[in-house]
Amino acid sequence: MTNTSPRTVLLGRVASTWATRLADQLGPLHGIHPEWLAETVSAALQQLDGDVPDLVIVLQDTPDQFPPQDIRQLLSTWPLTRLVVCYGPWCRGDGRNRDNWPLAVRVPHTAAASRLESECRVLNGGDTGLPWTAARTEIAASQYRARNHPANTVFRFHIISPDTALSGTLGDQLACLGGVSATLPNADLLLVDIDPWEAGRISDYGAVLKRASAQVTVLLTNLPDNLSTASVEQIASRLPIVVRDKLEAAARPDELVGLLDTPPARRSA
Repeated sequence: MTNTSPRTVLLGRVASTWATRLADQLGPLHGIHPEWLAETVSAALQQLDGDVPDLVIVLQDTPDQFPPQDIRQLLSTWPLTRLVVCYGPWCRGDGRNRDNWPLAVRVPHTAAASRLESECRVLNGGDTGLPWTAARTEIAASQYRARNHPANTVFRFHIISPDTALSGTLGDQLACLGGVSATLPNADLLLVDIDPWEAGRISDYGAVLKRASAQVTVLLTNLPDNLSTASVEQIASRLPIVVRDKLEAAARPDELVGLLDTPPARRSA
């Protein structure tokens, strides 16, 4: 396939905040312009009427949104089509208590951008990609290979969290990626655990950020969708602020490092 926009089906309801944001970013971020829009599998199959798309992007808001028989029909009708199921916060338990969608095609909406970037490489011939039948070990190996593994780089980070297990895990992971723990205001990357979120603490967060000189501040929370843009904007800061799902940050620490604007200095021998 040439480096052109894949013939794409967008399947699901574009209603929630995360789904609307994801759909709006398909063109600007990935050059994906869905030709078909449908809320159900049967409607999508009817629209295409025997045609075969390159890519199907599913927006899953609730665990039982798509009946198992419809999912099986989609997989059997388009077995070679690339498939990405972006699921929202209500579907985090799927995969443990439901197995309707193959595990290899599921991705949390907070990590959809990197997954769609990978799928575009597959469709343009730059990668092989995983089949939807891949086992857990194959999925884990593929995710590890796809990550950025900076070699011998140094950046400074500071973590603020009452959760010692989280801060310890993140600290160890960032250290493996070349990070060095530093005190404020000397950190390049500032991670702030804001759970449980309380609007009354906005001024406290602002005071912390005023002491920092970090390139970027990351607010970590288990419920990123519940944190409005207006709430983040109330935190007085001259520094860039991004919000990340806490578990996703721990699962993909290299993406936190990727938020740094300038390449870190090389570590001397």
